[in-house]
Amino acid sequence: MQGSRNILSQRHLAFVAAHIGNDTEAARAAGYKNPGRSAPRLMAKPAVRQAIKEKQKAIIKASGAKIGRRLTKTDVVARLLELAKLPPQCTRGNLMGQLNALEAIARIEGFWPQEAVGTYGRKA
Repeated sequence: MQGSRNILSQRHLAFVAAHIGNDTEAARAAGYKNPGRSAPRLMAKPAVRQAIKEKQKAIIKASGAKIGRRLTKTDVVARLLELAKLPPQCTRGNLMGQLNALEAIARIEGFWPQEAVGTYGRKA
């Protein structure tokens, strides 16, 4: 370790970055020659344990933000528009997906009457 107990070396940082639950595998990925012996030594260092704990908190926070994000009408229409714009070669020349995406956009935006019969004979 460098001068202070709270400063991590490059190899310690590599260990923390590689750590996803398996200490030995993280030591191996960080380039330690004997990961089986190095992993427990690394985990005994408070600064390493703290860095892993902070990394885990950041991952949980980012995951929660992504999961908790609510889709808006704009998000849905934007994705449908992306699908509607797919070139025919991406859909083997079949335009049904693009047409269905455009129909969904029309329904969401209120341009498609609810009682209308769909393009392919199904009731709306």
